[in-house]
Amino acid sequence: MKTFSHSLIFDSKGMTADRASDDRYFPAIDGLRAIAVLMVLVFHFDLLELGQGGFTGVDVFFVISGFLITSIISRQINAGSFSLGSFYLNRIRRLAPALLATLLIVFLAGLVWLYPSNLIELSKQAIVAQTYVANIYYWRTVNYFGLDSSSAFLLHTWSLAVEEQFYLIYPLFLILAYRYARRHVWQIILAIFFLSFFLNILFVQLKPEATFYLLPTRAWELLLGALIVGLRARFTLRPLVSQIAGVIGIGLIAWSLLGYQKASYFPGYFALLPTIGAALVILASTGQTTRFSRCMSNAAAAYIGKISYPLYLVHWPVHIFAARLMAESYNKPAKWFAFTLSLAIASAIFHIVEEPVRTNRVLGTARSLGTGYLAGIAATAIICFWIYAGHGLPQRYAPEAIKLASFTADKTEELPCQFKSGKIHLTSFCRIGAANTKPTWLIYGDSHAWAAYGAFDKWLNTRGESAFFIFRHSCPPLQGIHLVHNRGCFEFNNEVLEFLNRSPEIKNTLLVSTWLQAREGFLTTSETISLPKEESIALFKRQFSATVTHLRKMGLRVVIWEPLPGAKQSVPEALANAYPNKPPAESLEFTSQQYWSKFDYFFDVLEQSGPSIEATVSPSRALCRTGSCSATIEGRPAYFDNSHLAASASEFWSQLLTISVPPQ
Repeated sequence: MKTFSHSLIFDSKGMTADRASDDRYFPAIDGLRAIAVLMVLVFHFDLLELGQGGFTGVDVFFVISGFLITSIISRQINAGSFSLGSFYLNRIRRLAPALLATLLIVFLAGLVWLYPSNLIELSKQAIVAQTYVANIYYWRTVNYFGLDSSSAFLLHTWSLAVEEQFYLIYPLFLILAYRYARRHVWQIILAIFFLSFFLNILFVQLKPEATFYLLPTRAWELLLGALIVGLRARFTLRPLVSQIAGVIGIGLIAWSLLGYQKASYFPGYFALLPTIGAALVILASTGQTTRFSRCMSNAAAAYIGKISYPLYLVHWPVHIFAARLMAESYNKPAKWFAFTLSLAIASAIFHIVEEPVRTNRVLGTARSLGTGYLAGIAATAIICFWIYAGHGLPQRYAPEAIKLASFTADKTEELPCQFKSGKIHLTSFCRIGAANTKPTWLIYGDSHAWAAYGAFDKWLNTRGESAFFIFRHSCPPLQGIHLVHNRGCFEFNNEVLEFLNRSPEIKNTLLVSTWLQAREGFLTTSETISLPKEESIALFKRQFSATVTHLRKMGLRVVIWEPLPGAKQSVPEALANAYPNKPPAESLEFTSQQYWSKFDYFFDVLEQSGPSIEATVSPSRALCRTGSCSATIEGRPAYFDNSHLAASASEFWSQLLTISVPPQ
């Protein structure tokens, strides 16, 4: 029997840092880029039923970037020709032109279609995108009190920021490593790779947003690409093994696309699928020419790969603007059109802007490139200052339209009584209602409780009563439930019940929620388990009944805030867009039948729990009297978005509470 030898798999070259010097153009890399960018686009445009993992195309890009940048720097350091100045100028030449062109297009679209507050927000996002700190900005601002995805016009630039931050530090590290530890360069890179991966695993559940957006927990993906350079310096895969590795790599990427579940923490361990898959494809595509590498290098894939950078840049703004403008009409055909439009714009940017600059046909000298780049930054800054100083340029619209659009800011301010974690004490609550009375109410729930804060305060003042008030975004006030990727919801409800146990002076509870978490599939038995929608709804029914029964056994009166009808799109912007006319009801408002169908499971369990419930507050009775659920109250938006109450309507809702809840 023959002894199995590594020579059947590898051609050995011997391992030294000096051998890591190959930065030739590999067409198959463009094929891999094509796969990565199409994964992202199909996911964002929701074009095909291909799972929820399309965003992992970004992770494939990270590996490619780490591989290419390490190849370039290593070769130049070994040749004694590396220059930090030239490196950064080349990064500018590669990345800045397409970004500037995209920003120009987005600014033009914003001037035509965005109201002042959103145009100001766009100018902020343009600055952070241009200065490559977008990942930090979105980490801090994408939340209930700040941005949601519909106003995050340049959200996708977070990944560019991660790469640029890596490019800022990494060359300096390699210079020092080659100078003082040349024989151990790859061991050092491997150690930092494991450190970054460990940080990712450590924090992905504790700090999921920070882990997703920030460089320290993403660097391992770029460093995996770097390690491929070291492996190629030592080994060349034999053709058969190379093709097997490539197929396995494509399989792992496909697994990440099809197998991702929303209960999976990301990056975490799951990110190993697309990154190892990308690494195997690179290894298989950059050695000897094989059938696999030729397949990856086909002309169509190579072209998509070549335009992948501008395509990535333009697709998200196209998607956001299309979704905002078309609202309910943004269906599959419209999304395919937006996808095609993204391809056309990206191709134009590539041929007119990116390629001429990259090949030195335009801005060919270092001085002209630097001057052009600084001019681009200055132009961006001037445009942003013009927008900001001009208060969003309201003169573009009729004054009444501006007034209607301004209702997007008609919301409750950030409150100190948002539960995050830990023990609930008296200081955890907001005190609302009559100032000189002891609280006999506890009002708690999710963001719909927060939005109605002013209404509860007015109502209690008219009754001469007061309440403790606390909320946690997204979390329904139900015992024994978890939310996918929400570590605090279970804790929040347990803490509220414990507080009630030790607070006999509390006689009444008011439970407030969107009550949609079950239908959306987020209600679950564990934060790491995603249930099918039917099981999530069944869990909701059990725990709603259990919660109401438990509160009644504690001697508490239970009042339930029923679901808000909501609207099909942002009400302030829909009204402003239609001014001086009204938007068609079917484009904005749900019918009563649609409302009852949407929340049938809620009203089923509400009826079953009727004997234990003191009263319900029914927004639908106030808004859905005509067969259509009105999105306005006395001509003003009922919501500051499409589902959260506008703060200025507090008096209306206070009166509804007075009618609905009998005195003690």
